[in-house]
Amino acid sequence: MDPQDGGQPMPGPSGRGRGSGRGNRGRGQPRQPRRAQVPAVTGTINPMAADFSSLSVEDRVEQVRIWMRRFDLVRRRPQFRVTLVETLIKAENGEPQILRIRFRGGFVLDGTFQMITRSLHARIIEAVERSFEQDYAENFFAIG
Repeated sequence: MDPQDGGQPMPGPSGRGRGSGRGNRGRGQPRQPRRAQVPAVTGTINPMAADFSSLSVEDRVEQVRIWMRRFDLVRRRPQFRVTLVETLIKAENGEPQILRIRFRGGFVLDGTFQMITRSLHARIIEAVERSFEQDYAENFFAIG
């Protein structure tokens, strides 16, 4: 301690006070208990995640049909219904028209019609994937 600084401890060579670094616990100090981690459910019943090489042609077609049925169900959800279409930039001199489309699910997509269509399909596909994972998790925890 230096009497000029009001009796405060002097910092070490790193510029920090002694023992202020993370993980610097002295001998004899108890460890902090770790939080319990919930195991992640990594499985899925998504037919597109299956290995198609071992399936017959009929089984492959059936897996695609299952996925497409789910895609059609998810696509019809109210969250993917259009509520408003606005023109942001009109098409001029060969430039494409830029739209803003609002959906009932609370999200907005801006861009050309093709860009919006691709983005919307990507969102629907993500929702389909999540629905298969959700079904798997529900079945996993219901059985387990």
